[in-house]
Amino acid sequence: MIHKKYLLLSVILFINKSECLDSVAIHVDDQLATEQEQYKAIEYRKPKAKHDKQNSFNATAPGQLDRTFGTDGRVTTTSFNGVLTGIAIRQTTPDDYEIVTTGFAFSTLTYMPLVTYNIDGNKIAKIDFSSTTPPTTGAAIAIDSLNRIVIGGEVKRALGTTNSSFMARRYRNPTTVDSTFGTAIASYGASATNSFKTTSIAIDNQNRVLLGGSVLPSNQERWKLVRFYDNGQLDSTFGGSNATNRGFSDSVYGSRINGIALQENGDIFVAGSADIITQGSLQVRFSVGRYTANGILVWSTVTDFTPLGLVNKSARANAVALQKDGKIVAVGTTATNATGTGQAFVLARYNPDGTLDTTFGSGGLQVAPFNSAISEATAVAIDDNGFIIVAGYTTPTGSSHQSFAVAAFNPDGSLNSEFGTNGLVVTAFGNNQNVVASSVAIEPISKRIIVGGTITQDTTNHFALACYNGLLKKQAPLPVARFSSNGILDPRFGK
Repeated sequence: MIHKKYLLLSVILFINKSECLDSVAIHVDDQLATEQEQYKAIEYRKPKAKHDKQNSFNATAPGQLDRTFGTDGRVTTTSFNGVLTGIAIRQTTPDDYEIVTTGFAFSTLTYMPLVTYNIDGNKIAKIDFSSTTPPTTGAAIAIDSLNRIVIGGEVKRALGTTNSSFMARRYRNPTTVDSTFGTAIASYGASATNSFKTTSIAIDNQNRVLLGGSVLPSNQERWKLVRFYDNGQLDSTFGGSNATNRGFSDSVYGSRINGIALQENGDIFVAGSADIITQGSLQVRFSVGRYTANGILVWSTVTDFTPLGLVNKSARANAVALQKDGKIVAVGTTATNATGTGQAFVLARYNPDGTLDTTFGSGGLQVAPFNSAISEATAVAIDDNGFIIVAGYTTPTGSSHQSFAVAAFNPDGSLNSEFGTNGLVVTAFGNNQNVVASSVAIEPISKRIIVGGTITQDTTNHFALACYNGLLKKQAPLPVARFSSNGILDPRFGK
């Protein structure tokens, strides 16, 4: 009961309306009505009481599984045999989103699936290309500025051959292939030994599609980038006027690109592995590089993790993300011992010129201390507040099976103690089952973290998803004032 002499007022001040989740304006294109009709035809089901779920989101701690997603925060799709390689979050209405995924699935032939889930984990659509010839596989997925879905992958050059070409396919929505995108297939060289491996995708502000990966000519893998115009035709200007193969950008490095991130000015940052000859022996090293918007290599560097007590062996960067200030975060793995039988879950942050950012972690380097002999970071996302979310897998001590591993880092590279247990989360999907995360995305409304990967059950593989509570920006304490019964501010209150 409030004393009759005083009235307590609690005043909420929104200094910046962008801090209010309900004040976000989102564009919806004119495909929406048709898209909703298509969803109705395939029995699309929206989550029940979605807004209630969002408002109660912070009722559990960051890093805990969101029990409203799937079954206790996890989803396993067993309707086909397939490996999940990429996820993205796509808007469907002004206040709702869906999770789109791709990878490769197995039937009579290998095919590129597009599998869509509601934000509650309910599967709503699956595109099946099992009848296509030659076989195709998906490696990564992205959403362009017109809300279209683009999958990057590869296509076999002919049925029965192991040789493949870069390939991209675009959809107007999860049930409709975009026929205006053309063939979007690229390869070069007449040699039957040339085979292209797509690993990553990015889309620039002109909706040009960039694929990264490698080409294997004469038994030596090389970094490779290729770009397609918005109409799906090969961009022959990419790589510059001196490019040996128009539309491609090459590197002297062996091995492959595993991740791509684009700066607003179009510059391209890549992460991957590089073959380095050291003291007469070949070492595979964690590597990052920067290209101009037109595909000219500016710099590339390999990273030494020995200052953390690790070994530069069997190392690779698997993903890369850019901060708002232009700094580059790459994640991956390197050996923990000379034999390479142990692997660590590592990340590094770089300045735009390629030097390590010494304000991050320990001299620009960091390792997630999972209690495991083998751990690896495979994906990274950075939220609006600068928190770095890294996903991968770990084999916990005492277990012979892999689990999802998620780590949350503060902007300075320290683990975020509010997330999971001292910044770390390990998620199993059942006894005697291996599950490996390959991708991560942050859902834009409630900031939930969606991790996608693959679960192996006996001899089959299935898509697997997990949803975690994210890190919300802490609100300042609500200002409280006390007024006397005649409306005059009481100067004694709060003293």
